[in-house]
Amino acid sequence: MRQLMVTVSVAVACVLVVAGCDDATVNAETATTETMIPRPLVARELAAVLLGAKQVNAAMGATAMA
Repeated sequence: MRQLMVTVSVAVACVLVVAGCDDATVNAETATTETMIPRPLVARELAAVLLGAKQVNAAMGATAMA
């Protein structure tokens, strides 16, 4: 009885592994990826990105960084 349970367990494990491998190869072939390329930063947008003097001091834990 124990040998039968081990045999069935191994067979089920093999079927699951083979089924999992088959789906992975199908998904890998059909998957499409789109790359996101960021646009260049324009000079007029620079002020919105850079930190102000108070923000620099707060981030660095200083009192007179800028």
